Amino acid sequence: MYLVKLGHATLMEPNGKNPHIIIQSEPDVFSATDKGGAIYFLPDTTFKETPQNGLEQTERVSRESVEPIDKRIYKSSIEAMSEMGIKIYFVNRKTFKLFLETKDDEGLLNLIQPYKVAH
Repeated sequence: MYLVKLGHATLMEPNGKNPHIIIQSEPDVFSATDKGGAIYFLPDTTFKETPQNGLEQTERVSRESVEPIDKRIYKSSIEAMSEMGIKIYFVNRKTFKLFLETKDDEGLLNLIQPYKVAH
């Protein structure tokens, strides 16, 4: 999710059984600027919950320097998110605004289809 290039409005839900991202864009417009990136895999032995309020469930920190144990390069963030099991939703401005205003993301997600990644 964090490979998505700045400049695209996004809402992310990295937790739970259904991690997803909502992107305000047309898929072809998004893909034109999607450059991908690298995801580094780190050992979890020294990581603890962040002390930053509100991020305890999604962010881990380590006081020690760590070496990555793996690195994967992706040509597109869509490819990376798909491989990681993240559902991707492309929506127009009006629908994105509804997500910003509602407390029922799941209800709205049931009304739209996730993006299908071609393999």
